Amino acid sequence: MKEIIVTGACGGFGKAIVKRLLFEGYDVWAVARDIEQLDQCFAGIDCNGLHKYACNLSEESELITMVKTIVSQTGTISGLVHCAGLNRFIPLHLIKQKQMEEMFKIHVYAAITLCSLLSKKGNASAGCSVVLFSSVAAHEGSGGNAVYASAKAAVEGFVRSSAQDFVDRKIRINALVPGDVDSGMFHKFMARLTPEQIEERKKKYPLGFGSSENIADLVEFLISEKSSWITGQCYVIDGGHLVMRS
Repeated sequence: MKEIIVTGACGGFGKAIVKRLLFEGYDVWAVARDIEQLDQCFAGIDCNGLHKYACNLSEESELITMVKTIVSQTGTISGLVHCAGLNRFIPLHLIKQKQMEEMFKIHVYAAITLCSLLSKKGNASAGCSVVLFSSVAAHEGSGGNAVYASAKAAVEGFVRSSAQDFVDRKIRINALVPGDVDSGMFHKFMARLTPEQIEERKKKYPLGFGSSENIADLVEFLISEKSSWITGQCYVIDGGHLVMRS
């Protein structure tokens, strides 16, 4: 059985990804900060392949313990989907180092630490696939978004370099670069906009806003053997948004 870790499992992306991978027959370790939240999120799913694990991804020691625990129970890890994240819109003149650290710990430090752990002998199976998350924010200017955009740009740089470190172990790593997708984080952002601003934003997405299922489709492809010849890539999935802006 292939064992896949999905962080941020209770978010819009994470929940859709967990469900899709379970449907495809994977054993999935759904990871979030709170076990009660996980119980509520997946209350309607009765599946032997679903394993729930509570972990504070900002703490290196908890990441190490999580990987050790999963490996001890499964043998090796076959895939990692790190889609946990947070975003806060902060004007440049109000940015504090604590806010930067909070953002980078989740998006960048946790991703690098998990990948480092997977690179250690005995933790990952040959053919293991890692999927990280960037954002179109790393490719376009947006006021108040400098810290988030910087963290996502760091993810893309890491993917390209770590692919070379991973290749001798037959581990692949790729990233998704989503645009506006109907999810919890998206709803919080949209709540800050006027109806007129929302309509203007819609016009910038020729194929409309995305869905979490669109994201899960691409993640499942990258986790599966169907993408066995792909590594070090960052896939834009944005309904034509960046193309239309160019």
